[in-house]
Amino acid sequence: MNTFKDELKSLGYRLMFTTVEENNTLYTMIAKQNDPADPVLITGATGTGKEMFAESFHKVSGRKGEFVAVNCGAIPENLLESELFGYEKGAFTGGLKDGKKGIFELADKGTVFLDEIGDMPMWMQVKLLRFLNDNKFYKVGGTKEIKVDVRIISATNKNLKESDFRKDLYYRINTYPIETSSLPHEEKLKYQVIEWTLGELSKGGQGQDIPEEKFPYPEIAVLIRKGGKPFTDEAASALLRHPFPGNYRELTSILKCSLIKCYARNQDTKKKKYIITHNDLHPDVFTKTKRGDSILDTPPEKFLPKLNELFIQKYEMMKKQKMSQAEIAERLDLNHQNVLSTLLKRNGLVKLKKKSSS
Repeated sequence: MNTFKDELKSLGYRLMFTTVEENNTLYTMIAKQNDPADPVLITGATGTGKEMFAESFHKVSGRKGEFVAVNCGAIPENLLESELFGYEKGAFTGGLKDGKKGIFELADKGTVFLDEIGDMPMWMQVKLLRFLNDNKFYKVGGTKEIKVDVRIISATNKNLKESDFRKDLYYRINTYPIETSSLPHEEKLKYQVIEWTLGELSKGGQGQDIPEEKFPYPEIAVLIRKGGKPFTDEAASALLRHPFPGNYRELTSILKCSLIKCYARNQDTKKKKYIITHNDLHPDVFTKTKRGDSILDTPPEKFLPKLNELFIQKYEMMKKQKMSQAEIAERLDLNHQNVLSTLLKRNGLVKLKKKSSS
């Protein structure tokens, strides 16, 4: 049986989590799990790989059935019960004439991943809690009780304990609590993750034994393997400045775009240079610095309202990423008094007094 680390490696996300120290305890927790049927609750910001974790849990559990993922917020409320539990013939108008098996039945001996469980309606939470008690259920319109062997792994980016989510269900699904980490903020660590992710994408997520000629972007892959710099200094600085509110999902999208643009640029030139430049980066990387978006471009009379509005937006975004107050202060440069003074001076709102010499 593969270990959890093996599964992470095979899915192409090894460094994403091994570089984040607090998640190293996940390996120990999973290695010691006694019952592969116990529920797991995975929490974390959007784009931090919650479904990848869930699939890895399934693979190392040794369960023989399928891994089936369901987004609780994407299924219409009136169809959620029939999707999960199935329905009998003639249960409702518009259904299949022979009825339909639900996800729990299809995943027998396997794992069901309930993504965005915080969006599940209250009445459905009651039915899920009843199912979790003994893994028994009735199809919609059915009279025969069905028993299955299914492990439930749930995920959310919400704080269920402080929401109106049913507390009894919360305690039932929270046997193994797991919290995924956002993209690191410390520059050295953040760059490691960015470069490693670029290397994985340039290899198509393939293992080390795949011949280089089969990599989709072999020149970049080889450059990284040899310890070269895959980014110009300007491009690297821009990526390090970008906050990546979408975390690893956004990072992957931005780097895929960069690879495509880099290779397209080299198709039309004899002197090829496979390195990600400032111009190869996704436009989203520069959203903050476009003219008109910068607070320094705001007219003086609108500066203070704009500053307050911008601060609130940034603060709320960082709180959603579960950053500490100290991290937020550091990211907003509030620990440097000269930043605000400089902004005020540039907008002509205040004249800074010179310190008198003693």
